Amino acid sequence: MSPRRNRTFWESLSKAWAGLLWAVRAERNVPLLLVGAILALALALVLGLSGPELALLILVIAVVLAAELFNTALERLLDLLHSEYHPQVRQIKDLAAGAVLLTALGSLAVGLLLFASRLIGKSGEIWLGRLLATVLLLLLAALLGLGRRRKG
Repeated sequence: MSPRRNRTFWESLSKAWAGLLWAVRAERNVPLLLVGAILALALALVLGLSGPELALLILVIAVVLAAELFNTALERLLDLLHSEYHPQVRQIKDLAAGAVLLTALGSLAVGLLLFASRLIGKSGEIWLGRLLATVLLLLLAALLGLGRRRKG
C-alpha cells in the first residue's frame, strides 16, 4: 500500500511545517540552533548589517538547520531499518553528524567575519583574522585528535 500523495501545495506545506514542529519538540539540538539563529539575527539587526550580509547570515542559518533535519531524518530511517547495533550504520550516522558539524563550523566562521569587525572596529581586523584562523585550527586539531583516539 503506497502512501497517499499530497493533492495540493497547501497539503505539502502543512506536512513540511508539521515536520519542523516535530523536530523542534523532539530533537534536542533543533531548539538550540533556533535560539542561536534568533540571537544572531537580532545581533545582525542591532549592528546594522547590510542587505547582502543579512542574506548571507540567513543562508548559513538555513543550511545548518537543513543539515540538522537531514541528519535527524537519516538517523530515524537507519534506526527503523536496523534496530540493533551495526558498525556501518554507526559510521553512516557519524558521517551525517560530521556534515552538520561542518556546516556549523562554516556558519561560525561567517558569523565571526560578519560581527567581529563591527564589534571590534577597523583597527581589530588583523586581530580578527588571526583569531578566526586560530579558532579554526584548534577545532581542526581537536577533530583530528578525536579521530585518532577513536580509531586506536
